[in-house]
Amino acid sequence: MILDKKKFYACDKREYILQENEQFLLWLNKNIDLGYIPPLNLKELQKMIDVITTWYEFKYPVSRNSFYDIEVPPFTIDYMSDAMTLTALRTRLTTKERVFLDCKFRIGIQDTQDDSVKFIIKERSKNVEHQISIDCKTGLLKDADLEFLELFQDVKDSISIVEMYHTLKMYDNYDISELKSIHLHHKTDLRLRRRLFELINLALIYSKDATPEIGYKRAQMFSREFSRYFHIDIEPPELESLPLEKPQKRLTDTVKMMRLISKISTKISDHRF
Repeated sequence: MILDKKKFYACDKREYILQENEQFLLWLNKNIDLGYIPPLNLKELQKMIDVITTWYEFKYPVSRNSFYDIEVPPFTIDYMSDAMTLTALRTRLTTKERVFLDCKFRIGIQDTQDDSVKFIIKERSKNVEHQISIDCKTGLLKDADLEFLELFQDVKDSISIVEMYHTLKMYDNYDISELKSIHLHHKTDLRLRRRLFELINLALIYSKDATPEIGYKRAQMFSREFSRYFHIDIEPPELESLPLEKPQKRLTDTVKMMRLISKISTKISDHRF
């Protein structure tokens, strides 16, 4: 299907511009209020979206004949595109951005270089603190004294933090506030990463240096490569499902959006310092 390029781009809601995406900002603000501390602030999140989008625009230029299978000028840079692997892309990202993309288990803002996460479970009846350590990549138990809970005595090596959380939250005798924080942050990190991937797909589709069809092909390649690398399932929306009506500007919401952005930025800053 060949779309009317001018009409298609006029319908771009620019959701990949975080400061203009009210739905995303409200979602992020709600999760921060629940105790979530984003690993990146809004500017850092936006920068990561822009860097990855630009990478794929450059990796799959309009002139790449073999990729798009359409008539274009004879100049191609396939050799460069093929060298632009996801591993190479990661070298263009900051340490914080790479750690966020990997979605390691964490408890609030923690040293991103650690290979484990350490926390405490308090046993109220005995006033005892139990030290727990899990692998930050897998979420599996590394070292802990779990003899206080008979259910886990025979499965120490295979316990995941998710299993631990859903089991211990049923017991009033245990203070699992730190365990709850780790579970919350990992679950929300995964959701935030997926939302950003969805926005990158839109940024590629609406890239105005090409056509909607070429933008869609770029988004497909991005989704395919990131799905394979991170072992997740993402795909761009079908072009037919995207709106073909120009979004109405709501000037009255400008102050509201600025206040929301300021509120989020302040909350993130308060957690970091």
